[in-house]
Order: sequence, then structure tokens, then C-alpha cells
Amino acid sequence: MRLAVLDDLDLLNDEQRQTYASLLWSHVSEETGLPMLTNLRLWAYEKLPCVDAAIPAPSVKGYFLNRRLRDEFADEQGWKISMGEIPYLDELISLCQNVEEGYWKPEEAEKILENILDYWDILQVKVNSTTEHSRSWSEYRRRAQKMVRGAAAVCGNLTTAIGSEVTGKLMQMTEEMRQIGHGVSTKELELMLGADADTLAGIREELRSGEPSLAVGALLAAYQYIRKNPKEVEAQEMLDDVLQILRYRKMPGLVSAVWIFQNLVYEECPILNEQNCAAIDNCLLDLTVVIRPDNESCDMRVKDILSVRKACAALAYQLYHRN
Repeated sequence: MRLAVLDDLDLLNDEQRQTYASLLWSHVSEETGLPMLTNLRLWAYEKLPCVDAAIPAPSVKGYFLNRRLRDEFADEQGWKISMGEIPYLDELISLCQNVEEGYWKPEEAEKILENILDYWDILQVKVNSTTEHSRSWSEYRRRAQKMVRGAAAVCGNLTTAIGSEVTGKLMQMTEEMRQIGHGVSTKELELMLGADADTLAGIREELRSGEPSLAVGALLAAYQYIRKNPKEVEAQEMLDDVLQILRYRKMPGLVSAVWIFQNLVYEECPILNEQNCAAIDNCLLDLTVVIRPDNESCDMRVKDILSVRKACAALAYQLYHRN
């Protein structure tokens, strides 16, 4: 990875870069068709040099197109604790966040979405057969939430709309998840399927939710809408809603709200005019005064306080360098 940094800084000459590429691709996994390196997301191979320019994309895409999500849980007896980690979906979400829009062709995206829908047919039965607050129920809810995020990430990467048949199936899946009522937020995916007035109103309503998964899901949806529609009136309304979370130190959602502002600043989102940046700055000042482990009037847990302060420090750093 030190060589990767040097290569990224254009400090390797042609001969060195070719040697580096040969080293990277000298030991390839039969399972993935990619170099056997640890602690590296699949999308990174799209950026690293290779001996053949045609190698990375088919291999990275092939990981998703040639696998079934249901196979990740094929060996379970009833349920198993994944601690929220689902390699297929984790890699998919990470890739969509780090590649340019249009990476997936419509037919490729539809195949992946059908893959997710296929596993929902299995998971829905499992969810309906468990009791709320059981360990298996919590595990299944985490899976459902990750499925929503994965599908939303794929839809958000497309530059053209997916077919009506797959869209209809996804909308049916979100409706079924809402009917189950297990605290799975579908707003991010609903937004990607069509930002109508009801969807936007639903996002703003869930921002006020006391259920952690719903509040965080609504924040992710709001973030996606704001960054893609910064000049819309609804985007400013959502931004004001997220600012309210900071002003009133709303839990759950406070840490996620701070990180969302950091991302918007880092991306130089046009909605962050002087007035909005001043509002964020004032909220940060208020938070630093109130949220301290030694402040007896602060009713937050020390763990939450430290998480919020860490997020606020990162946001303040971004704001400082922006100005």
C-alpha cells in the first residue's frame, strides 16, 4: 500500500509502475479473480495499476454478478449472528460510494437488484416466524436494513432509470418491510425509486423518530436528496431539519447528523452557503459547551458524548479549511 500511495502521487516512473502492477497481479484469488490482498475493498482494484487494462472491471463486477446473496446464509441453521457484516452487501455499498455514477449498466444493476429481491423472499419468511426483541429478530432486521442500503446504492449509481418491473418489485419489498414494522427504514431506497412529495414528507417525519434505525435511515435519505438536489426548496427544508437535530442534541441521530454535514462540506455541496455554514458553526459551538463528560446537566452517556465530540471535531476541521 505504500507503493499505492506513491503511485497515486505520480511518483513512480513507467518501469516502476509496470513492476508494481506485475507484483500486484502475480497472486490472484481463484474465487474473485483479484489479487490476494487483505483489508482492501474490492472497488480499490479499479484504481490500482494492472498488467492488462481489461482485468479489474470484469473481475470486480463479476464478484457481484456471479454470486447469490442467499448463498452467504446457505449454511445457517435458523439464524446466525453476522454482527451486521454481510460481505456481498458491504462491498456493494462501498463500491457504489467510491466509483463514478454510471459504473453499473442498467442490465447489470437489474441483475444485482433481482439478487437482493431473491433473498428477501427467504428473509421475509424468517422475519415473520420470529418474535420481536429476540436475537434472531435483531439479526434479520440488520440484514433487511443492509439490503435496503445495498439496493439504494445501486439505484443511486445509475444514470438512467431501471425497468418498471424491477422498480415495482422493489417498491413491493419496501411496502412489505414497512408492514412488518420491525424498525427497518426504507426511505433511502424509496427516494432512489422516485422522490415524490409523500416520500420527502416521510423522510422528514422519520428524522424525528425515536427509533435509531428509522432516524439514521432518514438521515441517509436526506443526505442523498440534499447532495443531488441542492437548489431545491425541499433540500433546504431537510437541511434545516438536520440542523434541528444538532440544536436540540436529539438522540438517536446526533452523531449521524454531524457526519452528514461533514460529508456535505467535504463534497463542497452548493447548498452550504454562508448562512448555512454559519448555522452549522453556531450549532457546533453550542454542542462543545454542553456536551462534556464532566457536565452533570448533560444526560447523554459518556460513550455517546465522546462519539459526538469526535464527529464535531472532524466537522469543525472541514469547515475551517473550507473557509
